[in-house]
Amino acid sequence: MQVLVVGADTAVGMELIALLTERGHRVASLSKDQCSWNNIPAAESALQAGCEVVVNTLIQSTYDAGERITADHLSSVLRLSRACAKKRMAILHLSSAFVFSGNNKNPYRETDERNNKHPLAEVLKLRLGPVFASVGVNVMTRMLDKLMTNEQLELSNNLRGCPVASEDAARVTVAIIDQLSCGAEPWGIYHYCSADQTSCYEFAEVLLSTVSQFVDHSVKPLVLKDETEGRRVVKREMKCDKILNTFGIKQQPWRACIIKYVQSICIDKKRDGEIK
Repeated sequence: MQVLVVGADTAVGMELIALLTERGHRVASLSKDQCSWNNIPAAESALQAGCEVVVNTLIQSTYDAGERITADHLSSVLRLSRACAKKRMAILHLSSAFVFSGNNKNPYRETDERNNKHPLAEVLKLRLGPVFASVGVNVMTRMLDKLMTNEQLELSNNLRGCPVASEDAARVTVAIIDQLSCGAEPWGIYHYCSADQTSCYEFAEVLLSTVSQFVDHSVKPLVLKDETEGRRVVKREMKCDKILNTFGIKQQPWRACIIKYVQSICIDKKRDGEIK
């Protein structure tokens, strides 16, 4: 199958290209710069190359970099979606659990109303938990940058969710594409997140204990924010039964990739002289 990956230099985009190629799919790609929000015609013209499926990673990577989704983002995604519709191409948008406010006590289902009301959610197909990776800007790289420079982190135990490793996000996306290549038409919205819920603080504790295996220096202790002054629990856990029942995709634990990713980051930083 011919697949166009929009955002080929994002963490998930890079994992996708490697895995798609390994699985025998033909891959075309556009970097973030090639399809920036004011240059989406480049992505539209790339559709002329006989692609059958388009995977858009740009919205997901914007969310996970901590950047704000704007009206320009929405307009560009809608233009890309319309271009695909005209050519009868499948398009798979990767989104985020951040379309929900986090006020629910129970995991969110695909049919649940979006509490933040962002109109972009109407065109997205696969919502992921927060994606972390050893490259790019994401929750893991931001935390490790601070830990490795002895900056003190203040993190909340009230912000809870189910993070997803970039390679796991790619695994899930390619599994969907594999079934599309077999003629399946499972259109709609799907949720995927890791099997284990955690908080920002707990995630940082795991990083701290892992990085100490590769970096020989002391780091200041993490500081847990005071939870007793009316701070509400924000929990963006998602129900993943639909993706399991439709595609047979099972949730994986997020901790499985931590050591590999942290080691890769440490090796790069030592090579660049950023740490000893």
